[in-house]
Amino acid sequence: MLKLSRLSDYAAIITGCLANHNAYGEGNGLTVSQVQHLTGLAKPTVAKLLKLLARHGILDSKRGAKGGYGLSKPIEDISIKDIVEAVDGPISLTDCVDTHGTSCMLEKSCHFSGRWAPVNDAICNVLENISIAQLMAKNAPIKELNRIHQTDLG
Repeated sequence: MLKLSRLSDYAAIITGCLANHNAYGEGNGLTVSQVQHLTGLAKPTVAKLLKLLARHGILDSKRGAKGGYGLSKPIEDISIKDIVEAVDGPISLTDCVDTHGTSCMLEKSCHFSGRWAPVNDAICNVLENISIAQLMAKNAPIKELNRIHQTDLG
């Protein structure tokens, strides 16, 4: 089963929460407690994910009495791939895609050796071309997502 990690899912929820509450830049951010309250996620998880997303340039953070976390760019410019890679690292379907040219111990007996890269690239391309804005859109987002799917994989 190919599935996003729970933390990547939560990171997308947090990003959507910040967007929904117009938390942009350092001046209009939300605190960890506010995000925790709005999302219902555990406070330590929220704190960890906010720091990760800030470290990867998806969020801005400001310390102090008027501090908090806000989006560093418009949600149209934040892809699902950005969020997944911020939380889980580079997307790699198999170990042979992840080895970056080093040999796999099963290479001699594998009928798929070197052939997973195009599949991995296609999935990365789809995730790169779906923004948080598209996922949050209230007007028939499934139709738009299906169009992206057919364009990139069809």
